[in-house]
Amino acid sequence: MWKNFWLDAKGRLKLNDLLCSPLFWSMAALKILSGMFLGSGYFSALFFPFFENFADTPFQSPYVTSWHEGEPAAFPYPAFMLYFMVAPRLLMAPFGAAAWPLPLKFLLYHIPLFAADLTMLLVFIRWFHGRSQRVILLLWCSPVLFYISYIHGQLDVVPIALLTVSLYLLFREYLVWSAIILGLGLATKTHLVMTLPFFLLYIWRHRERTQALLSYVGLVLLTFGLVNMPFLFDHAFRHMVFENLEQKKIGQVALRLTRSGPEFYAIPSAYILLVFYALRIKIQNRDIFIMFLGFAFGVMLLFINPMPGWYYWVVPFLVYFFSRASMLQCLLLAALQFSYLLYFGLSPASDYREVFQFVFPHFAQGPNAFALLASAGFNARMLADSAFTLMQTLLIANCLWIYWRGIKALHYNKFSSHSFLIGIAGDSGSGKSTLTENLLDLFTPSHMTALCGDDMHKWQRGHAKWKEYTHLNPKGNELHQELHYIAALRQNMTIFRRHYDHTTGKFTEAVAISPKPLMVMEGLHTFLLKPTRSMLDLKIFMAPDETLLLHWKIQRDMLKRGYSMEQIIASVEARRADAERYVKVQAHAADIVFTFFPLEPIGDRLGDLEYKPAVGLRVMLSNRFYLDPLLDGISDLYPQNVKHYYECENWQIIEFMDFLPFAAIEHIGEKYVSDIQDFGIYAPAWKGGWEGVQQIIVAYIIFHDGTRFPEF
Repeated sequence: MWKNFWLDAKGRLKLNDLLCSPLFWSMAALKILSGMFLGSGYFSALFFPFFENFADTPFQSPYVTSWHEGEPAAFPYPAFMLYFMVAPRLLMAPFGAAAWPLPLKFLLYHIPLFAADLTMLLVFIRWFHGRSQRVILLLWCSPVLFYISYIHGQLDVVPIALLTVSLYLLFREYLVWSAIILGLGLATKTHLVMTLPFFLLYIWRHRERTQALLSYVGLVLLTFGLVNMPFLFDHAFRHMVFENLEQKKIGQVALRLTRSGPEFYAIPSAYILLVFYALRIKIQNRDIFIMFLGFAFGVMLLFINPMPGWYYWVVPFLVYFFSRASMLQCLLLAALQFSYLLYFGLSPASDYREVFQFVFPHFAQGPNAFALLASAGFNARMLADSAFTLMQTLLIANCLWIYWRGIKALHYNKFSSHSFLIGIAGDSGSGKSTLTENLLDLFTPSHMTALCGDDMHKWQRGHAKWKEYTHLNPKGNELHQELHYIAALRQNMTIFRRHYDHTTGKFTEAVAISPKPLMVMEGLHTFLLKPTRSMLDLKIFMAPDETLLLHWKIQRDMLKRGYSMEQIIASVEARRADAERYVKVQAHAADIVFTFFPLEPIGDRLGDLEYKPAVGLRVMLSNRFYLDPLLDGISDLYPQNVKHYYECENWQIIEFMDFLPFAAIEHIGEKYVSDIQDFGIYAPAWKGGWEGVQQIIVAYIIFHDGTRFPEF
């Protein structure tokens, strides 16, 4: 599961950009030092004694102890947060950790925060391959996230990191592990329950099975229950974790329409509306999913006076979108973080001086900015309120921006107005069905439907008319009826279409076919008619070498259709004239022509069912396609493998000297066809060899289609 997380197509670490970044190492050192020597009273007076109590007496409930000592707010987190935070201290106990100096103890309790912080960074780098430095700058070096974890000493990085890992596993379709990690995240902070409806909407969108939803929810709750089982029956645990004062803030934002009437709770109402909006939008890809998570957490932050650590819930999701934005647009995120630091610096409860209590105790005991401003005659409350207003206004602005990136930008996507129609044509046995099946595996049946041109034969097998016409003759096919089907699909209408069963030679009953974002029309005459050519967004022609084509056709028809070699060769000869006249002429109208050729003569092994000749691939494409980024990427991996040149006024040629292994295809697809994530496909089924090369070329052109050119 994790091999492809760490290694690229040549087995090299994908994290070289991270390991070679001075910015990463400098910030890492600063975080470690800050964790050792800085600490707010929140961390040093509440969390630290709680951790030490559990580390010294691990078989006693620290929740009960704190409750009896009159510290109900000492640790408002479930059990896994406790286990995770105290783990390094317990591991070091045999080495006398109980007697270590305070900075080293602080370091032990910041190691889990650092590990969670680093884990989240690694996931983001995997999501944004090629943008490592931007991610390091925005996420790893975020001043707000740095302050929350390593200065103020809040623990919110842990649940958000677990949430991020759960998302990564979900998008890679490891549902069981995703549910377990989400359950662990919930067992570090219960507010993650807000994310569960969006997880379920995503799973339903991709699985459409109630069993998948129930299994996922059950596994999340089971994990949460098992981890917390030792404390679930403690009154102190339940009160401190599920009934703490901070969680009760959710119900404090209420409107009472009449003096004696019921209260209207604003935060739950806004959250419910957000869930209903997600139902209407249909969460289908990572961007929309993460946008809704950011909104869900943003709802809480907008309506209440947040704790400093609560902004950790939303900033990483903003970073997710700004990682692909221009540096100018990133100023909006920078302004939000500046306003955060300004507000919590001017707040009456500001701990900016207090955090230096262990290194500069006299400085730490001095008045904070709010008190200094008030003593100097300024209206400190108005200044703090103004800073709060600015912070919340900028939070709204950031949320609106990610809404535009997450949803509104999709409205301009080429797949939003109508299905993207791909036509694949070629002679019988030329590889049309294989290419179609590989594209269907890549894009999945949830996002793509394939229609076979053989379904439009006029007559079933054995009909007398087949003695008059061959299957390659347009008169033997309902080409104009197919034209109506294509027009209807292009208008997002459902069609009813029969299927030709090659096993029986008969037609099935007509079935409903609804348009999908991608539609493939595959057949002998796919773009023979001029009106059809004008409606297809991409036209592909399969034109293998004649001898190779005959070899493939003999193998297919003998194995799958039960014909003898003599029958097949006789049929090919009988159809040769129609093939030249009606099928091969379509090549001139194609956007892509795939030509396979044998690297050695087939000779007397023609039709040998065991013989698979080595082949090369020549791809002829319209010169409107800008392919240089893709071809440069392939050449970087295999410098001598690709030859690219232009021919006459309409075509460009790509010649591959050798096929690419699966690891290379996966690497190239991840880097140059990342747009496939718009469909919610995060573990695409790339093939190795020539099939993978075809997938890469077609997918790259589908998403780029001559519309992305070099920037000047």
